[in-house]
Amino acid sequence: MKASKITCALALVAALLLPAPAWGVDTPPDDTDPKLIQVVKDDEPENTTDDTVITQGHVDLAPKLKEGRWVFMARDDSQSPSVWRDPEKMVFKMDATSQETIPPASEYEFIGAPAGTPVWVIPQVEKRGVPWVGWSTQAPSVVNAINGNVAITFMGHQGPGQVSVFVQDGNFAPPQVLWTSDKGASQAIHVDANSHTHVNWVFTEPGVHLIRMKFASTLQGDKPVADEKVLRFAIGDASPEAAFQTNWKAQPTDAKSEGEAKGQGLGEGEAKG
Repeated sequence: MKASKITCALALVAALLLPAPAWGVDTPPDDTDPKLIQVVKDDEPENTTDDTVITQGHVDLAPKLKEGRWVFMARDDSQSPSVWRDPEKMVFKMDATSQETIPPASEYEFIGAPAGTPVWVIPQVEKRGVPWVGWSTQAPSVVNAINGNVAITFMGHQGPGQVSVFVQDGNFAPPQVLWTSDKGASQAIHVDANSHTHVNWVFTEPGVHLIRMKFASTLQGDKPVADEKVLRFAIGDASPEAAFQTNWKAQPTDAKSEGEAKGQGLGEGEAKG
């Protein structure tokens, strides 16, 4: 399988926060950077039993086909070699290194806190000391089996404050909001097969946060497949142990997702990270 390049964009426009660039990004990455090229294989090792805390490094949320079964997993590239894990056995720990300040621009009102407020951010461009969480549809078993694209659905958020997920290109482009927890309904985007994306995850309050997500698609032969998992985040003084011990509670996400209801998708070319 040929290597697939990630075309990463600036997490936020540097001019909005002076003198320091926003979200810890110094310069836009070069798409020839070896860190932005990866090859995913189906025979990479798996560890779905051990609890794992991620404090920094690259992790992709991703579907796999295992003996014909569609499974939502996480490809942990924060170590070498890469290891596929159960997302529910992972905690993403974010400390003060991940704190940024909301820019003084109305286009960031969707974050749910006033300009100048400190928030906790996983940026779409890698930052040392912070987990770098994206998603991928590059597993060969998935690429060769699906008939169309992959729907990624935000099923709900449990925790203090608000969480938002968005992408933003450079050249003063506005943020493109993918999900916000204040909508109270599931929200779907659609990505191409063999794509790799990184986004901005913004949390307005410290504490234990759970996010429920679903990967779904249609296999050749028109067989629908889907799998849901809960992601765990320990932010600020919250401990990974507390995140592991927190159980998901039912959320009001039975409404049809906005992306599905409107027939709108988000292809690779529209949300590259």
